[in-house]
Amino acid sequence: MEAELLAHIEPHNEGWAIRIIDKSDNEYTICKELETFASAIAVYGTKHNNSIKVLWSKDEQITPEQFNEIEKGVRALEALVRKP
Repeated sequence: MEAELLAHIEPHNEGWAIRIIDKSDNEYTICKELETFASAIAVYGTKHNNSIKVLWSKDEQITPEQFNEIEKGVRALEALVRKP
């Protein structure tokens, strides 16, 4: 069974942050950069034998531009991970 992680995009100072919450034990990590997010996901993946599912949500104060920036970055990270 996959472990569920909640990735919530929220305002942080003048930008954004992603709060990752492990729903199995409520452990969380706050990521202010996509590189930190990628590292945290790798750690949670190891913790759960690489069987994770990321559920996304966002604060209503996140702008479309911020959301698009994050989405574009996450897609690029996914492409790197899936390269043979």
